[in-house]
Amino acid sequence: MERSGFYGFMLATILVAGAALEGCFSASKVGSKNGNQLTRANWMFKSLIGRGSATETSISLRFDEQNVMNGSDGCNYYRGGISFSGSTVHINGNIVTTRKVCKGPLASRVNAYIKALERVNSFVIKDDHLVLYDKCKVKIAVFKADLLWREKIRFDLHRVNADGLQGESDGLRALHYEYCIPDRPEAMKAVAAIDPTLEIHRGSPGRIGCYQGTLLCFGHTYQPDYNTVLKRLAMLVFIEEIREYFFE
Repeated sequence: MERSGFYGFMLATILVAGAALEGCFSASKVGSKNGNQLTRANWMFKSLIGRGSATETSISLRFDEQNVMNGSDGCNYYRGGISFSGSTVHINGNIVTTRKVCKGPLASRVNAYIKALERVNSFVIKDDHLVLYDKCKVKIAVFKADLLWREKIRFDLHRVNADGLQGESDGLRALHYEYCIPDRPEAMKAVAAIDPTLEIHRGSPGRIGCYQGTLLCFGHTYQPDYNTVLKRLAMLVFIEEIREYFFE
């Protein structure tokens, strides 16, 4: 199936589903406990209601700390007000867009995407994926995080050489770092799969100040491809920052 036909089929389906569910009014409680996780990433469109992955990469979604949602629908830029209540998210009023002319299948796709967003009621964030649901807990869309990961790494990696070591030639040493993760099995599994130097210290806040319900994690750069390891860690939505750790 051609891409335009594929999108037309997916998005026509979402409109039919939206009409069928119009009578469902139960409030949804599906979602992350931390709504502010939404603001830590640019979310790139991946799929709609389980009908396959998207090759279109220009659709994006972002939530900012001023309760504004914005992004690109693949043709125009859009913007709308939002509000949170626990794991529930509400679109306040209509979504407004710029006025570029979108023709043919693209116009249908854009229209259906905006209408789908207007149905959003709740969300789930798992690792680097965002799933949006309507008020009947029916999945609407899936997005993948495109994080500004460099901002999470709070130290200069330029002083670390290709072997993952820093300092003078007669005193080379690894750079050690620390970060916090939620005290959940899936979070521990995610970081363990990325960083072979991982050490988890339960019950200690560390210098970084891990709060209740989180775990202190350590790692170091003396490992193959440490840059990629740090990038992958920083791309996890639940990791807020990675700081250098200094031994006493």
